[in-house]
Amino acid sequence: PDFAAGLQCLDHFGSSPLAGRRIGVIRDGSSGAGVDPAVTQAVADAAAHLESLGAELHEVSLPALEAGLPAYYILAMSEASSNLSRFDGVRYGQRSESGNLRDMYKGTRHDGLGAEVKRRILMGTYALSAGFYDAYYKRAQQVRTLVRQEMVAAVEGCDALLSAVSPTAAYKFGEKLSDPLSMYKGDLMTVGLNLSGLPAIAMPFTIDTSANELGLPMGVQLIGQTFGEAKLLEVAHIFEQTVQFAEKHQPPQHA
Repeated sequence: PDFAAGLQCLDHFGSSPLAGRRIGVIRDGSSGAGVDPAVTQAVADAAAHLESLGAELHEVSLPALEAGLPAYYILAMSEASSNLSRFDGVRYGQRSESGNLRDMYKGTRHDGLGAEVKRRILMGTYALSAGFYDAYYKRAQQVRTLVRQEMVAAVEGCDALLSAVSPTAAYKFGEKLSDPLSMYKGDLMTVGLNLSGLPAIAMPFTIDTSANELGLPMGVQLIGQTFGEAKLLEVAHIFEQTVQFAEKHQPPQHA
């Protein structure tokens, strides 16, 4: 389908282009421990902006969302462990030449896989091992079902759900490499979508200037119904065009 055909330019918007649309504001994950107050304020400001465009706001609670983060990483790392086992130098990827098969396996995986990939393979292999499969992988699949049920039920009564994208503003390139747990926590608001299979779109909304005068961007995301991409893109397009983030926050020009 041609989703772009239903999108209008800013000049054709009425005074209330989102009149009659119901937006659910996700309470969980957008405030509380570990969430920057600036992010909480950004979500509140984004909700107010949607309301000014005529949307009807409703608060939504997703208590299982917090459990989705560890469940996601157990599942993702387990899948990585299984899928990446093929890169052994025999059929896929590079090969480190050696005098015997075992050393060739070890050299290939040592030289060809990065630190984060190795970390995920080790943790995934542990979660899939015979003594821990039920305690970790099976339970993570059960949490995945709970997260999906909650998110699908929440979005059924709304045209879209609104939440933050990350608990903090964007961090500098490479800043979190030495602290992978902190990097994983940054996915708190997005992994629920991977578990539920719902469509979503993230957009920059404002700038956090607490770190420096140039500031770092903070975004919000809109989540739609299953196969509701057309409606989701329409709401997101109206939001993006009226916020005009790119026009208001031009990057500095260097001579």
